[in-house]
Amino acid sequence: MKRKKITEKAVAITAAIGSVLIMVTVIANTYWASKQAILSTNQAVSAVSAFYLEAMADRRAKTITNLINNNFDYMEKAVSVIDDEKVETQEELREAIGRIKRLLNLNRFALVDENNIVYTQYTTYTGGSRHAFSSSEAK
Repeated sequence: MKRKKITEKAVAITAAIGSVLIMVTVIANTYWASKQAILSTNQAVSAVSAFYLEAMADRRAKTITNLINNNFDYMEKAVSVIDDEKVETQEELREAIGRIKRLLNLNRFALVDENNIVYTQYTTYTGGSRHAFSSSEAK
């Protein structure tokens, strides 16, 4: 009878050790799988974010390019209008600038000559004092 008890005890110990090993394996596998899921999720979020930012940058670049092209077209039209009007005085230039602002529906419009003098609809001033692009440091 002693043999039977030893055998049952050995089976119980083997079952307990086996159960602990299975639990440790399941816990380790679950931990590894969760780490992999987090890593994959972060990579997917980064890829989607990069794609979205690139698409947004492309749209913004196209918008800015169109804006620059439109402004360049405005400038060409304005210069052709001023050339056609044979402007000879500052008063005529101011009137022409006012007409151009109305025709092109612009909020602000000014012309700058080679001496950094800025001509607007209402006044004339040196550009270096008000605009960084026409200051002597910018050149």
